[in-house]
Amino acid sequence: MKSLKKLLIVFIVITLLYFWSLAFLKSEPDLWIDLKESSNLDTEAFKYEEKEWIQILTLKSGSYYEKWYFHGQKLEKEIKELLEFFESDMLWKDKYLWSPLYSILNYKAKNFIEFIPKENLEEMKWIADWAGVNFNDILLINTYDDLLQLAGCSSMIVPKKDGFNENFVHTRNLDYPIKFLSKYKIVLKYDTHVSVWFPWYIGVLTWIWEKWISLSSHTAYSVNKAEYWIPSGLLYRKVLVEASNLEEVENIFKSADRTIANNVMVGYYKGNTWKVFEFDSKEFSYRVSNVKELESIGMDYQRKILVATNHFRADDMWKFSTNEPWSRYAQYLSKIKDLEELKLDKIREILRYYKDTKYWESISNNGTVQSVIMFPELRKIYIANGNEVPVSKWEYIEVNF
Repeated sequence: MKSLKKLLIVFIVITLLYFWSLAFLKSEPDLWIDLKESSNLDTEAFKYEEKEWIQILTLKSGSYYEKWYFHGQKLEKEIKELLEFFESDMLWKDKYLWSPLYSILNYKAKNFIEFIPKENLEEMKWIADWAGVNFNDILLINTYDDLLQLAGCSSMIVPKKDGFNENFVHTRNLDYPIKFLSKYKIVLKYDTHVSVWFPWYIGVLTWIWEKWISLSSHTAYSVNKAEYWIPSGLLYRKVLVEASNLEEVENIFKSADRTIANNVMVGYYKGNTWKVFEFDSKEFSYRVSNVKELESIGMDYQRKILVATNHFRADDMWKFSTNEPWSRYAQYLSKIKDLEELKLDKIREILRYYKDTKYWESISNNGTVQSVIMFPELRKIYIANGNEVPVSKWEYIEVNF
């Protein structure tokens, strides 16, 4: 009887310690952020519209406070749906053990706080407050890529060339192993740029900037360990705010304390040029063409197309890669090899190329949760309007900005 009583006491103590640990891991940090700013929100300056599965927020004036107030208000339902999914269903049925994995990630996300600019922390706090959720959850989603490095993705840039392509084109398929995200396509239209992303995310993954720059990112894998610095999406947002040309973009990336391995495709449509910046926490390089690949398949002229996937290809970066190149890169080149001219319908056809396989072995695959075609000079983007993967098999909806 005494031994049974001891076992019961031990069980109770362990259980209490377990739940205390989970509460500690998820405890909110003391940010010392004053959020008492008052706002007389001018609803005429903001606009919300839906185009089937695409939600568009126009935020062309007002303070950061007002913009993120509007974001939190209008997307409250979507933010809470995503939170429920992330905490309950995403992490290997973590919920059945009261979410220990989610709690650990929540705790690890707080390591980024000291490297995040105060105004960005305020933005996350505002979204959390106005959507009625915890700051920690918003922080985790904005650092999720840096913690787990799960994304894939692919992009291409096709510059203007007489007789082949009338307008500078930058495309991207965003591949992510969370199919649930295919339901959420948020377009934020500012007076200076347009971004395509998800609810509650304040960094940038796909955008066009009025300073003649467009960007898309692709998580890569490197032997060099990831570091805690400014989250990658916020680093790309820094590029958006500060850079006006490719040299300035390069200087920002090269001098930054970087977190994870990434390939970032940046187009400069004013100069009809581009670069793919390839880097990890330690190494940095870039490339400007696919000359070797184009020559190997017999293309009649060089630099007709630039392609990026989640694999290093610069001569001084590929040796750090830990993942073998998949076939998507070669598929882009083969699809455009014999084209006489490039039109919108052909671009859609390329982005829709799909094989139903276990792995992401085609341009469009079972991880494609967003597909975007950008025409920066025309101030147009086309977004695949599907609500299940691959979204690219659905109609592409035109959005002007």
